[in-house]
Amino acid sequence: MCTDFTNVNKVCPKDCYPLPKGFFGRLPGINHQIFMAEEDLENTVFITEYGIYYWKVMAFDLNNVGATYQQMVNKVFSIQIGRNMKICVDDMLIKNRGAQEHDINLRESFENLRKYNLRLNLDKCMFGITSSKFLGYMIS
Repeated sequence: MCTDFTNVNKVCPKDCYPLPKGFFGRLPGINHQIFMAEEDLENTVFITEYGIYYWKVMAFDLNNVGATYQQMVNKVFSIQIGRNMKICVDDMLIKNRGAQEHDINLRESFENLRKYNLRLNLDKCMFGITSSKFLGYMIS
């Protein structure tokens, strides 16, 4: 579903929460899991031939979805970021030195996701890899 939020974004105050710089990632798929505030639902109304609808979760085209998403992942993974995880917007890389540490770090990540009732898109996840091409760079 594609919705044009141009007019909504014009009147929505910009959230200047800093987005990360870098290019790490391999655990994508947490997007479309941030629920909209009840008072903002009416701002996302759209009409189709089947009826009138609104977004219950933040849609990609909303002005502050990036900043809101970054605040959420920073909160969810605050104890891991910098220690065993790198995050660049919706891509995450879990760092480890071997299979045993890999399992421990993954378990910690899954526990944090479960704590906040978030799910990954398993079709986009990679586990147990030693290198990966990402944004044109080979990471190992």
